[in-house]
Amino acid sequence: MKLLLWIVVVSLRTLTGSCGSGVLFTKHPSNQTVSQGNKVRLGCAVEGVTEPDITWMKDGEKLYSTDQVFLTLGEQHWETSHSVKSVQQQDAGQYWCEVEFHGLTFSSERAWITVEGVPHFIQEPQDVATFPNAPFNLSCAAVGPPEPVDVLWWLGGVKEGGPQPSPSVFHVSGVNSSIKFYCEAKNARGISVSRTGTVHIKGESTCWIRTSINSYSFQDQGYAQL
Repeated sequence: MKLLLWIVVVSLRTLTGSCGSGVLFTKHPSNQTVSQGNKVRLGCAVEGVTEPDITWMKDGEKLYSTDQVFLTLGEQHWETSHSVKSVQQQDAGQYWCEVEFHGLTFSSERAWITVEGVPHFIQEPQDVATFPNAPFNLSCAAVGPPEPVDVLWWLGGVKEGGPQPSPSVFHVSGVNSSIKFYCEAKNARGISVSRTGTVHIKGESTCWIRTSINSYSFQDQGYAQL
């Protein structure tokens, strides 16, 4: 019974940084929503440690920085920060700071960085090989934040229908020749354009095109005929 009680107490001290340890977080990182490309800064301060050994964490992994700076707020009282100069989608996640003290790990409160920007694609339309006038589907999906994200389809340079909520499946009843297509994704921050795909028609011959090009090339060099 005594052993079980001791384990519970150690666990609480590790998670909260209290219970008489003398380690106290006086500043915690706070949730922030920023636009893609802007700067973001998180702060953290701890009291009760002789050396400023504060580690930043993101989604359970340590963050390593060569320019981390510590400020002295008082005796055994330190503050540090984590900054990102140009925030991208990969910087979004959960952040906190940790301190090692007498073999125990003390953690600050968690904070979320949410990055808003133009939609980014999680599924782009792919090339299609089909028979003439055979129906097929095209798929496109993009996400924010911010949401919602709408998808607009372009086929052969012509806009097809109106905006559809992402993810979108576009049904094509059929085409009789090769054609290009792509999708646009739009949210409150702007528009993103997907890769351009191609519909290839099975059995479509291009030999006459090659013959025409070769014939033109020979005539251009002064040959009367092939």
